[in-house]
Amino acid sequence: MDEQQQLNELKRKMVDTMSEMEFKASELQQKLNKKMELSKSNAEMGIKRVALEYRVEELEIDLPYPPGYDPNLESDDDEDENPQHPRRHLQTPQYKEEQEQASRERLKVRLNEAQRVLKNMKLEALRQCREFQTTKLKELGEDGWTLQSVVKVDLPYHGVIDESDSLQMNESYTNLYYFSRPL
Repeated sequence: MDEQQQLNELKRKMVDTMSEMEFKASELQQKLNKKMELSKSNAEMGIKRVALEYRVEELEIDLPYPPGYDPNLESDDDEDENPQHPRRHLQTPQYKEEQEQASRERLKVRLNEAQRVLKNMKLEALRQCREFQTTKLKELGEDGWTLQSVVKVDLPYHGVIDESDSLQMNESYTNLYYFSRPL
């Protein structure tokens, strides 16, 4: 009995798949017929160029920095570097050397953090691009659109105020995908 149910299920799936394929085939045949009519009428009128239609798709990538992260590596919390600082005249050469060493260590920590943050942002951007490619670009390709070019529009990093009224820094850019296909 179990084998009979499996056989019936497979037959039903085959019928569903066949009807879906027939529907897609009829859609493609209608598109082909339209193109053939256009081509034939163009040839009768003496038009030798193929008429194209164009389309632009946008992919906005918005990559927020982690909360509290400062993308400016130049900032340093060393108050003793300020020439107007009241203790500036009390600094010895040994103290200055220790301050410079501490400053280098803080910079090293910030650089490591920046590398980690930027790597995570890059991975997120790649994930968003792959998702766009596997959905929208694939769909357009199936509809006969040909990708002509991709342009990246960079925007400088900027901040937005989040729900807790704090400044949230982020990077953003937009990819413009230009397509064409014959009419």
